[in-house]
Amino acid sequence: MQGVYIMDTELTFPKGAYVFLWGGLIKNAGGMTRAMLKRAELLLSEGIEVKILLCARGMEQLDGVLHYNENGFPLIKESNFITMEQYLGSACSDATQKHPNEYGINFKEQLYAEENGDKIYFKNGEEWLRELKTEISRKKLVKVLSGQEQKKVDIVYWDDILTRIVEYRENENTKVTRFFSRTGFCFLRITEEKASDEYRIKKVILFDENKKQVRTFKTLNELSQLFFCDYLRTVKDYDIFVFQDPFLDFDPGFAEMYNPGKHIYRIGINHGCGFGEERHWYNRLNPRIRDMIEEKVSPDVEAFICLTKEAADDFRKRLGNRNIIYQVPNTVFWPEALAPFEKRDKYRVVFIGRFAKEKQISHILKAWKVVEKYVPEAHLHLYGRGGLEQEFVRQISEEGLTNIKMEGFTNSVGEEYQKAGLSLLCSDFEGMPLSLLESLANGCPVVAYSFKYGPRDVIVSGKNGYLCEKNNIKQVADSIIKYFQLEDAQRKAMTDCARASVEIYKESNYKKNWVTMLNEVVRRYPCNLRINKCEMNVITYAVDVIHSKVTYNCRLELGGGIPQAAYGQERIYIKRYAADMHYFTEEDVSSIADYEKCIFDITFAIKPDETVGLCILWNNSFFEKKINLKKIT
Repeated sequence: MQGVYIMDTELTFPKGAYVFLWGGLIKNAGGMTRAMLKRAELLLSEGIEVKILLCARGMEQLDGVLHYNENGFPLIKESNFITMEQYLGSACSDATQKHPNEYGINFKEQLYAEENGDKIYFKNGEEWLRELKTEISRKKLVKVLSGQEQKKVDIVYWDDILTRIVEYRENENTKVTRFFSRTGFCFLRITEEKASDEYRIKKVILFDENKKQVRTFKTLNELSQLFFCDYLRTVKDYDIFVFQDPFLDFDPGFAEMYNPGKHIYRIGINHGCGFGEERHWYNRLNPRIRDMIEEKVSPDVEAFICLTKEAADDFRKRLGNRNIIYQVPNTVFWPEALAPFEKRDKYRVVFIGRFAKEKQISHILKAWKVVEKYVPEAHLHLYGRGGLEQEFVRQISEEGLTNIKMEGFTNSVGEEYQKAGLSLLCSDFEGMPLSLLESLANGCPVVAYSFKYGPRDVIVSGKNGYLCEKNNIKQVADSIIKYFQLEDAQRKAMTDCARASVEIYKESNYKKNWVTMLNEVVRRYPCNLRINKCEMNVITYAVDVIHSKVTYNCRLELGGGIPQAAYGQERIYIKRYAADMHYFTEEDVSSIADYEKCIFDITFAIKPDETVGLCILWNNSFFEKKINLKKIT
């Protein structure tokens, strides 16, 4: 039977198509990209075909595939990726038609002259185009040289095939990019307007040669959603597992990914924390999490993945004990052997990560000023890249720090951790930093803030590192100095403990976690159930003055795709919120169901001083209506 699986005694993934939704693939990216590729590698190693859809502009992102293939992901191939340009260009153009363009170049036959590494092409004896030297071998960036050309133009080729023409219309303060299919058909036009020093999307137009239609979009997000949803319609498998991570970076259009003829399991991976302010569970949620999970009648995910138990618990506090929340930690590359402890440099301290605001590298530098004063032989090495790099260089200079070196990006993460005595992590927030796990797996203890989420899951102060109060720079400095004062035997014990403390994150457990979660999702959602309407009407109510409460008899009317196989699987309950709305309890209510009409008659009681949420949880569909006495009466 389609869509129904029996759990094997062995660890086996559910059968079906596996599709990953992603933004752009860049070289030397951070932990989120590596976590995504590691999951793809796991599936590929099991003989499962994986397709990764890339919605970023530019075929150049495929240049990163070989980089990752050679740096820790040997199963990743270009055939696993589909770019938005590839897909839409093919889907919207007639393969039997050929379209000439104004800058067609046959690079193999065209005569050129070389100048400072560039190539100059001629037309009618006049300099016509200049091909700039690029670091990407498959990309050719060409600029117009013709004196008759009244506008600045860039022409981009990929594998000697024209992919786009960019026109900078300075008199209009706009940039117009035209995208071309392999047949030369212009299938996409993006107009951007310059505001300050950057361009912003003004209009997106998609041309479909096959359907003879033109569609307009306001944002690239809308175009990405079309790409994702349209691709899923071409997948032949009945069961489709769609992974979208990082879950907060763009809107994947999950709401549109509904096909009654298929069973689509939508899985959102939350690499970040999701909560604003001080990141308590009752604080505001990231708008996309709020819209997709908390406030829509039917949430757009069958599974919401958190990387840590603490994060999963916080979301359960916020959302109730919903059956979409899972904890599935990332895995860590596990070196079979470590360099001898004696070869570690006791005084070598490292930070490896993005130079981003939330990493709070400025805190590390302030702590290091104290360390240098008391331990002058200590030296700090910062590995990474990012927009704040020059700001940190200035801070190092202004603080007069001498024992710090900016090392740039490294692909030899394990080697750097194994050479060091200690690593630092002073982030404001994270999902679960991969650098934390990598450091410990390589026997390098960590001094870290006790931020959400990650450090509290693995660090035990004095055993495998030191856990410091968040934003307590003095405590970080004191912990580093304390480590330097340890005897060699104590430091070796911390190294051994660091490695042992993250064995749970080895790949064998990683596979077990994903297999278990995916089979549980399949078991929980045996049918396509989609509630798109939920209305509540009060039929009667009775006032109990003695006990100061009102009992209500209400009718719930639901609408949407509710198959017979889902009858009896619903849960109807109320949340009783505390006065400050920071806590609630759940209480099931009795109901009488008319499944054919999708009507439920329910009864519950409420006190004048409380707010309750009337909830229905049915497979992955969820609805909550917050009510109180004043609103009802």
